[in-house]
Amino acid sequence: MSNDIMLKETINNFIPEEIIDALITLNDKGEFKEILMRFPDLLKLYPNNSKLLNVMGVIFADNDCKLKAIECFKKAIKYDLNNPHPYNNLGISLIDINELVKTKKILIRAISLFPEFMETYFNLGNLYKINKEYQEAIKIFKKCIILNPDYLDTYKNLSWIFKKINALKELD
Repeated sequence: MSNDIMLKETINNFIPEEIIDALITLNDKGEFKEILMRFPDLLKLYPNNSKLLNVMGVIFADNDCKLKAIECFKKAIKYDLNNPHPYNNLGISLIDINELVKTKKILIRAISLFPEFMETYFNLGNLYKINKEYQEAIKIFKKCIILNPDYLDTYKNLSWIFKKINALKELD
């Protein structure tokens, strides 16, 4: 690979943190229209940049543009196969549009690629909970606890599932 190609790939894969921080700050302030105006120019400056696409996907998802978010996450994965965040965020967005079969495939794939990334296990556990596959959810949430014993939402989900199982047993 020539030095020119390597330099171009490095530039495309690098984006200053200040730009990412500015996008997040604008989103936090409810300035979605401002972000939409800047996004095309940012894509011209940083084409194929997984980090930019992932952050824009999160921003689109936050602003109920679920299909646009999914598009960004898929592109982010395409341009950087080594980042667990777009996979995880794609899974969350697919849950949001009730694409549960696709969600399961994406999250299981992400876990196979990033077995130490707890957030993906957590979202897979939530998917099993949504599908009322409580025993599978329990197994996955237990893995979450191993990876991050301080994440309280895992315990809340397990508690909810155990209460649900007990309530179902009482109906029998």
